[in-house]
Amino acid sequence: MADIKKASPVLRQARYITGKFVPDYVLADAGYSSLPLWRLIKNQYRAEPIIDPNPTHEKVIARMDKTPEWNVIYKQRTSIERLNGRLKGFRKLNQVRVRGRFKVRIHAMMSIIVCQAHALATGSRESVRKV
Repeated sequence: MADIKKASPVLRQARYITGKFVPDYVLADAGYSSLPLWRLIKNQYRAEPIIDPNPTHEKVIARMDKTPEWNVIYKQRTSIERLNGRLKGFRKLNQVRVRGRFKVRIHAMMSIIVCQAHALATGSRESVRKV
């Protein structure tokens, strides 16, 4: 299934599960570039969509203003993608073998703690901030 078709249900699920999902920004790559999603994020979630527009979507590009602030926030997406890749690939978050939201949450938190500990063990404060 295309990324764009899953965006709205994932945002709705985040609000339903947490009860108070109020993001300042919604970061996404060009796979999520569409005017309806952009409007949904702006109007329903009152957030700023930080979505790199697909070059073929002229309507989105016309409404888009890549300010310096936008560029700074969008560059953080690569750090998030790297962390997600590490958690899925090396910390087994793709293959969780426990059941129940509580146990999965504990597994995820332990994985994040291990990433933080690894960053601390490697030495620099900058590496801890990046994780």
